[in-house]
Amino acid sequence: MPTFSNAPFSYHLTLLLKRAAGGTGLEVPTLRIFQGINALVSGLGAAALFLTIRRFRGAPYWAFVGTALVFVSFAVWYFANGEVHHVGLAILLWIFYLVSVLRIRVTGPLPVAALVGLGFLNAVAVFFHQEHFIFGLAVVTLLLVGRPWRRGLSESLIYAAAGSVGTFLLIYLVGSELVGARTLRDIGAWYFWELGYLVHDYAPEPPWMIGARLVKGQLTAFLFGVQVIVDALRYPGVWQIGQVKVRPDRAGPAPRGGPRVGGVAPAP
Repeated sequence: MPTFSNAPFSYHLTLLLKRAAGGTGLEVPTLRIFQGINALVSGLGAAALFLTIRRFRGAPYWAFVGTALVFVSFAVWYFANGEVHHVGLAILLWIFYLVSVLRIRVTGPLPVAALVGLGFLNAVAVFFHQEHFIFGLAVVTLLLVGRPWRRGLSESLIYAAAGSVGTFLLIYLVGSELVGARTLRDIGAWYFWELGYLVHDYAPEPPWMIGARLVKGQLTAFLFGVQVIVDALRYPGVWQIGQVKVRPDRAGPAPRGGPRVGGVAPAP
């Protein structure tokens, strides 16, 4: 199967589970595999979010309400069918919780091993969805704000270095092993194809378009209908979906004592 650089682990996880089910003689629909994975990891992510709210002194009631609001949101349910983005989401929620625990300690030796491990875990999340590299900014904020600046800066640099090394290491390993790219240029062409700035094999998107995608992605998470509106603006043909027109050529029989009425048919 093609290995898309925006979420290579998501697709291959599903493929491996599909093959494992087939090897046991079970015929499991692919959609059920997607839904099963997402249901499992969503429960783990919900636990992390609940604990995080409690960590920041939220009452059990508000922790429950906050977690419920997030996990009944449009994005969580929309992407639960047909994609495996929820694995990366659960990883990030647990990273956030664990960093919120680490930030309490402001004396003693630096938790280098924990920060390196969490940085590599963030790199794994990036391969479940490419946008998750942005989450590093949230971690840096947690480590810096409200803490001694020297310690916060040191811990942030350790996390950022580990996450960056882990990401580039995975880019190389996945690009060379799963994709089959033989040179660094080919690996770069595979992973950075959307930007096009590094390899110049594709027309790059302007920075404003990349920024607009990020904003749209955040709005889609909580506002039902954002994706539909954006699609309608980008693709005028969407306006034709579900449109109803009266067509004289499909007229039905004339009612007794009245004129013939044109038939109603969906537009092509």
